[in-house]
Amino acid sequence: MLRNYFNISLRNLWKHKTFSLINLVGLSLAFATSLLLFLTSYQEFTYNHVHQNMDHIYRYYLKVNRAEETNFGSTVPAPVKDALLADYKKEIKHISRIRDISFVVKYKDKTISEGAVAVDADYAKMFSFDFIEGSAETALSDLSNIVLREDVAKKIFGDEPAMGKIIMAEIGDNPVPLKVSGITAKLPDNTNIENDMMIRYEINPDYIANKDNWNNSSSSLYVQVNDGITHSELEKSLKSFGPKYYKDAIEQVKKEGGKPDENGDIISAKMLPFDKEHFDRNIGGRGAMSIIYPYTLLIISIFIIFIACINFVNLSISRSILRAREVGIRKALGAIRGQVMGQFWGEALVTCLISLMLGILFFKLSITGFNALFNTTLSFQLLYNLNILGIVGLVFLLITFVAGGYPAWFISKVNTIEVLKGKLKTSSGSGLLRKTLIVKQFTISVLLISCTFIIWSQLQYLRTKPLGLDQNHVISVPVGREVEGSRMLTLLKSKLSGHPNIINITAADNNIGYGKDNSSSKSQFGIMHEGKMVNTNGLFVDFEYLKTMGIALKEGRDFSANFPSDSTKACIINESMAKVLGSKDLIDKKIELNEGKVIVGIIKDYHFESLKNNIEPITLMINGFPYTHIFIKIADKNVDATLAAIETSYREIAPNSEYLGSFLDENRNEQYRAERRFTQMFIYAAILAIFLSCLGLFAIAVINITDRFKEIGIRKVLGSSIAGLIWELSKDFMVLVLISIFIAAPFAYYFMEQWLSDFAYRIDIQWWFFALSGFTALVIAFCTISFHAIRAALMNPVKSLRSE
Repeated sequence: MLRNYFNISLRNLWKHKTFSLINLVGLSLAFATSLLLFLTSYQEFTYNHVHQNMDHIYRYYLKVNRAEETNFGSTVPAPVKDALLADYKKEIKHISRIRDISFVVKYKDKTISEGAVAVDADYAKMFSFDFIEGSAETALSDLSNIVLREDVAKKIFGDEPAMGKIIMAEIGDNPVPLKVSGITAKLPDNTNIENDMMIRYEINPDYIANKDNWNNSSSSLYVQVNDGITHSELEKSLKSFGPKYYKDAIEQVKKEGGKPDENGDIISAKMLPFDKEHFDRNIGGRGAMSIIYPYTLLIISIFIIFIACINFVNLSISRSILRAREVGIRKALGAIRGQVMGQFWGEALVTCLISLMLGILFFKLSITGFNALFNTTLSFQLLYNLNILGIVGLVFLLITFVAGGYPAWFISKVNTIEVLKGKLKTSSGSGLLRKTLIVKQFTISVLLISCTFIIWSQLQYLRTKPLGLDQNHVISVPVGREVEGSRMLTLLKSKLSGHPNIINITAADNNIGYGKDNSSSKSQFGIMHEGKMVNTNGLFVDFEYLKTMGIALKEGRDFSANFPSDSTKACIINESMAKVLGSKDLIDKKIELNEGKVIVGIIKDYHFESLKNNIEPITLMINGFPYTHIFIKIADKNVDATLAAIETSYREIAPNSEYLGSFLDENRNEQYRAERRFTQMFIYAAILAIFLSCLGLFAIAVINITDRFKEIGIRKVLGSSIAGLIWELSKDFMVLVLISIFIAAPFAYYFMEQWLSDFAYRIDIQWWFFALSGFTALVIAFCTISFHAIRAALMNPVKSLRSE
């Protein structure tokens, strides 16, 4: 019997090729796209899940309740570790500070430059590193140990055994010998824990100077607690930590108007669960994202599957009317209702199964392009994950049960006598369920189109809003680890000084935007001014920084080599800093910053951070932290040749480093990588949603118009015009699309208002976003329907009325 059902299913699929093709194309594309979106969101939701101790790991941070706002400090002073260990021995199992560090490794005649982290010995025990050689227990037990990732070890040693070998690391002013004590495998991409090279935290050049300094915050701190200790218990026990170790800071914040939070704390020590760090932008840093993004991808994947299922249900019900006589004969010959349901359900199962297989094939073929387009790291091997296989299987069964089950139930309940008498008549265009499903399809499509327009407009606004500096002619060149920043600046100036298209060269200890080195840092200082604490961002720059970057001077003067004291005593502040200081006539006034600085100039506010943030106070100084980026202003002419000259000069100075120069406008766009990826996914999802909706509408229109052939003939004989017939055949569908527009608009407005609230600088949502989205959907729907409506209207009425 089952074999017979299967054969009949295949025969019916082949017999009704058009409708079978629509179902197979719609479902297979929906399966493939939903798999891509679902796995992308799955990777985000399982961020850091590779670490087995994840549920017991927390990131320490500080919450400061100031008068104007609440600040979160994700970097901590070095002595916090020992203070926590002293006060919470029973709770803490492992603890480690983490600090990014740059250095060059030398072995024999090789010089390698790689990223590294300076950590405590517990780091290897807390996180789940796959040790190929060595062990987590002993890998960082000695101050002279270094643990290498497998590919880094290969770069340094080639085919030689690495364990136990001594390499020279240029950390600080003197080379430091380090012994390879472990080799680890590469971690998955969806974790923020690094293992390129791991050295002990105490190797930092400034460790001795800052190990007891509570005013220098430069490290992250992670804690693994013992089993049985909950997050609420941990934070409750930490309540006394803030008042004990930040007493002076608390008093100062109180003087400035800071008020206690709901727990009565001015400054409090907090612990963020490790599994939440990826979705916390206050603590997680650049790698963090809003949890809205993965949820949105998941919802879009469900929407697309839902639209394809609606097509399947509508087409199955519409086709079932044409097969009602077949059902009547089957029942007359003794088939019971369950057997009829089984037959039609079997056909749905075959269709869904073929579609799933095609969808998985499309998924495999599109992974490479999807990864390149959206900067993801999906692989086909993810489908071998039992959790994912289980979810895919459940979704498949649910789709088959619902999308296949309802049409099977619908057709199996027809009255045998009525069918055989030829009295069964159900209009394919009037069913309430079918109309409801079409409205839902186009509601989703219009919702996605509206969101796409709004997101795209916000991105355009972010790209084009003036930053207050020259981003089109300035190239940012990361210094790298091979040559110290000041020396790199001097050598580049020497090599490029005679180039006709090089206008200015300068340097700073931080980049503008995100360059190709993916580095980003932020230095903040607290200073006392006229009895109040003032916080400012700090930037150490070279002379001619303002001139090179095109930053406008509002008052005073620029830094100048003609004033020797500028190198140590001068500073320039922005308008926001001047406003916070509050005094009038700030030029030549002294502020207590870095042993005292005199304000020599005030610059106009410029956006040195993402447009998600308001412009904050910033103070520019000469000499301080090492330069990390060189900035070169070039002329408009012979740009390619100029870029080539810059790259050649850099490679001559640092032959073992990768040249990663980029224009500031490129860096700016990289700040919105997540939003850009989000927009691209929305665009493709909206296109697919409208395509699938129109695919279903196309098929329903065919059935509807076929069912009204005689009516069309009679109308033509009675004098109806072609335009009138086209409108008559299309108007019901147009009304459904209009209803969809009015339903979708408020939802789109609400969701986009929530998304835009993340941006300090944003567009206003205009009414024409929804008008344009609705008009787009109406035009596409009308074109879809009118294709068959025109054919029917042009047909000779004699053909449709011949039997009469």
